[in-house]
Amino acid sequence: MSRPPLSPERRSRIEELFEAALDLTPEKRAAFLAEACAGDAELHAEASALLEAHGLPEGVLESDPRRLVSAAPVALAPGERVGPYEVVREIGRGGMAAVYLARDERHDRRLALKVLHPGLAALFGQERFKREIRFAARLHHPHILRLHDSGEADGRLWYTMPYVDGESLRERLRREGRLAVPEAVRIACEVADALDYAHREGVIHRDVKPENLLLTRDGEVLVADFGIGRVFDASTPDTTLTHTGMLIGTPAYMSPEQALGARGLDGRTDVYSLGCVLFEMLAGEPPYVAPTPQGALAGHVGGPVPSVRRLRPELSPALESALRRALAKTPEERFETARKFADALPPG
Repeated sequence: MSRPPLSPERRSRIEELFEAALDLTPEKRAAFLAEACAGDAELHAEASALLEAHGLPEGVLESDPRRLVSAAPVALAPGERVGPYEVVREIGRGGMAAVYLARDERHDRRLALKVLHPGLAALFGQERFKREIRFAARLHHPHILRLHDSGEADGRLWYTMPYVDGESLRERLRREGRLAVPEAVRIACEVADALDYAHREGVIHRDVKPENLLLTRDGEVLVADFGIGRVFDASTPDTTLTHTGMLIGTPAYMSPEQALGARGLDGRTDVYSLGCVLFEMLAGEPPYVAPTPQGALAGHVGGPVPSVRRLRPELSPALESALRRALAKTPEERFETARKFADALPPG
């Protein structure tokens, strides 16, 4: 007898475990799943199947992970085409998508091509992905990486963005450890300006982190990856772009309400995440450091708000005060807007 389809809640839990496991080294994943799925053998089997499928050389993930035979975010080779674009090389890969440097022959330019992993495209649904891309495309701001094009080709969902000749904030932090105070505040204020604009347009990012903050060679900051943002504008009050309880985001930078799978998130969840990023730029580490994603999430939800001056005593009390407010546990205690957070930051 065939099994019933997965419920949205079940799919959400599988995806949550999958994303969390991807943040771990391969040798730690089995122990993590055993602990996270304790008492639920079927959940363990479902999450393990999806995880094992990640990175296989070929195959397609069916929409129900329990019927998985092979799956694969297949790496695209140089010269392959996705829609009208020619792949040059892979430049990044995460739990949800791979990013390629691509060539647009029609306009003689290089672009960043983001291709959603086939299995997750099936898990989330193509319409949801396309809907969010359409909302992201309407954002036009000097500190937001614009979306050029999007589409579907051979079962692949993709979108393109300008290729930034520079580095991510993550790469800079790996190299420098922590930043000078004026530079960290400048970056945070430029990101806040972009987020404030997006929030006023009805879009939240949900995954503000150093990997999604790009720095051009001229030092300009560009916020990338609004493609997974949840739209909360009044024109679609009953549209839920994320399944109930789905965790979209990165544990080290996730707001408490986001970690708890709350619905009805607003821009203050991005304010919290930006606070985490600024904390890391100043201290050299995020506010909650833990050996597992669950440990980091527990810190966000129930841990005391850490003191950045404990790690860097020369910082001003005003800067610590602004950070502590941005990292407050409830949205009501935080700055109402990203702009107000930026305005509260002393210059250096």
